[in-house]
Amino acid sequence: MTHIPASEILGVSALGTGLFLLLALLSYHPNDSSWNVAGSTGPVQNWMGDVGASLAEAMISPVGLGAFLFPAGLFVLAMALFH
Repeated sequence: MTHIPASEILGVSALGTGLFLLLALLSYHPNDSSWNVAGSTGPVQNWMGDVGASLAEAMISPVGLGAFLFPAGLFVLAMALFH
């Protein structure tokens, strides 16, 4: 059995989370149903579904395009953990 260092597990987690958030932010649609938007009856247009729509809304509402810094930071963290 091969031993997998904790840093590699954290790196994969950071990379996966960063990718999920990036796709959620890229496919953000202001009319998607989320915790902050009520009454939307159509299907969610966010590529990451209801969870992605809610996360994108929660990140974009307070800081706008600055929300893209969070997945970028996770990618940098993942690279540092793999190196």
